Amino acid sequence: EKRPLSPHISWEEREVDMEYVFASRLTSQNTKMFSPPLNLPPRWSSLERGRLLLSMSKTPDNTATATATATATATPATNKDRRSKMAVTQQSNRFWDNPFHTSELAKEATDGYLETFHGMILRDDDTYGYEMSDLVLPYLPFFSSCHGFDSYIPIWSLFESSAECALPETATQDNVEYYGTDWRRRQYPPLPHRDDISAVGPF
Repeated sequence: EKRPLSPHISWEEREVDMEYVFASRLTSQNTKMFSPPLNLPPRWSSLERGRLLLSMSKTPDNTATATATATATATPATNKDRRSKMAVTQQSNRFWDNPFHTSELAKEATDGYLETFHGMILRDDDTYGYEMSDLVLPYLPFFSSCHGFDSYIPIWSLFESSAECALPETATQDNVEYYGTDWRRRQYPPLPHRDDISAVGPF
């Protein structure tokens, strides 16, 4: 399957292979039902020194770094702690709003920082507006302080890691063997070659 490149990238709109990736979708409607995730992506000036999200902050083998765990003897939260958490939550709730005074300023900043997570739209009268209600993320929202990932767990790494993915071992229950050597899935490695995979679904 092929797709044409944007004329901004290829003047002749050269065709390239269509690639499918795993992603998570978050909507403003979701965050009306529950608190928004605290690992929303940084945007605009927050990434002016580099467009990357740091992961691999701590591995299970690293014993020099403390692991945040909840215990029965946890220190009671102070009013300062509560205000700090409330400020972070309020900031997350404002994620869907235009952070600039006008749509024109948002357009300038979006172009200047090459921002991808934005809500800029071009109206029928050739003026700019800002409407953001959906967000597609390459990582899992709502997960933080995870071994080996910290606050950003790339979905491709979770589902397509050649080092971590493995087929289940043979199991027997009530004299019935599961995932045996004749299991048809064992005809392929844990991560099959892309030529052996067909995309399915509503899209």
